[in-house]
Amino acid sequence: IMTDEEIIKLWEYSRNYRSSDAGFARNYALVILMLTTGLRNKEVLDLRLSDVDFSENEIYVHNGKGRKDRIVDMPDICAAALENYLNSGVRPSYLPDDDYLFGTTAEHKFGNAQASANSERWHRGTTAWLSQLVETHVKNQTGRDGVRSHDLRHLFARVTLNATGNLAELQGAMGHTSPVVTERYSGRLMQRRKRDSARAVLAARDKAAEHLRSINQARRDVIRLFA
Repeated sequence: IMTDEEIIKLWEYSRNYRSSDAGFARNYALVILMLTTGLRNKEVLDLRLSDVDFSENEIYVHNGKGRKDRIVDMPDICAAALENYLNSGVRPSYLPDDDYLFGTTAEHKFGNAQASANSERWHRGTTAWLSQLVETHVKNQTGRDGVRSHDLRHLFARVTLNATGNLAELQGAMGHTSPVVTERYSGRLMQRRKRDSARAVLAARDKAAEHLRSINQARRDVIRLFA
């Protein structure tokens, strides 16, 4: 789907296309979330802010495939990308934590009469909406066309298996009941050169996380200065 070199380009927090800073922050966070956790489209769209535990770097997935719940690790770059997104203003600050993490403010009326008037415009996005955001972001950052949101789940599986060699752990993270399905997503372990390349992808990920954390810290320092 993509080369390891192209994946490394996705770690970089540098805008290579015409988009608002806020729009880029959201699209970047979506891609990083899916690329580092392997969540399904529906699981991403169903996420609530309250499902993200920043103190433990974990994400709680409720009612995954087969109506199963699970906890997935949230790498530092994912936590930093989500923090940056939440500070971008795309997700209105007035929304409660139990509202959707990602969504859109296009005109929409909730059927739930108890929904607050302020949140009636914020609603869950569709799979087509999610995939379009991902495809556009990936193309503009790497030049690779036609990469769907679900493809990021396959990339997560491939890189994780070849960097760690732990199929059982990967199976649990992806929420599969059978290791055969996990192998179908990730492929089998590659030769040593490819495994070294996968580890280099994760090393580049951690380096990019440091850069993004420094951006977030600088923002917090400014807020404290003027508080």
